[in-house]
Amino acid sequence: IPPPQAAPICNLPLEIIQHIATYLSSAAAASFSLSSRYIYYALGTDRLSLYLTSPRSKLDRRRNIEILERAFPSHWYCAWCDKFHAHERDGGPKRFEREEKRNCAEFNSYLHSGRDYMLCYHHIRLAMNRELWGGEYGIPPSAFNLQQENDKLKIGKSTGSARLECEARVVSGHFLLHATYHLTLSFSPTRRLQPHTFLSTLYPALPHVVVGHRNSHSGHTGLRSALESALARNWKYDAQLCYVCATDYAVSCTTTTDHRPHLSLCIEVWRDLGSGRNPFDASWRAHGELGRGVEG
Repeated sequence: IPPPQAAPICNLPLEIIQHIATYLSSAAAASFSLSSRYIYYALGTDRLSLYLTSPRSKLDRRRNIEILERAFPSHWYCAWCDKFHAHERDGGPKRFEREEKRNCAEFNSYLHSGRDYMLCYHHIRLAMNRELWGGEYGIPPSAFNLQQENDKLKIGKSTGSARLECEARVVSGHFLLHATYHLTLSFSPTRRLQPHTFLSTLYPALPHVVVGHRNSHSGHTGLRSALESALARNWKYDAQLCYVCATDYAVSCTTTTDHRPHLSLCIEVWRDLGSGRNPFDASWRAHGELGRGVEG
């Protein structure tokens, strides 16, 4: 059996190896010291001890977390709990009730349309993990798609139907959610629609995933006045921007006054929910309900 070959660097004098280590970063020097018994003897324990006891920068810590998260597709990192949670393959916004209940899901805020659709931060992170590293790391954008219909809607004295649609995609490293709410109401020919009065009844019935954002129950900036003007004049408002959550929205309204008067209202929103890397990022927290989180 031939004798084991020693690495050429191990033939260098101790002084040269020690001099090489002075040019390395703390992490690289620690790795270098563990590369062989001879080099560990040459450098001593100080290099490794210094690295293990030194405080980590946020960038280093984030890099290490992502290395671990990528190494274990079965788990994802939760910054709120500062631990790794199991990736529930059967979870998602439409299956939130089946997921393990954790406080962080509510503290990190959420978008919703009743209990049938609960979009939480960890859903965004899992979708972005899948986009970055592959299918086994998360859930597909199709898991966020929704078609919800209500044929027995009643707003005040008017009856009609409503349809909510949601779809998602990842663009340039950001998770985008497009939600559309279609409303059709019939009303009496002898009854004249009063936009302000009607809107005060309609507004609380609008789904949060369309009109809501964090720490506010008044909806997107300018949305209420846009709806009131659209109802009064049968107008269509092109995309406008909410200054609170940076959501684009558009409103259109048509009414007919024939033998069966009815109103058709459509609200479209485009939300940028961020990169999914940090639940404390304003690009995510500006959108969701407070849950049991801190206001602001």
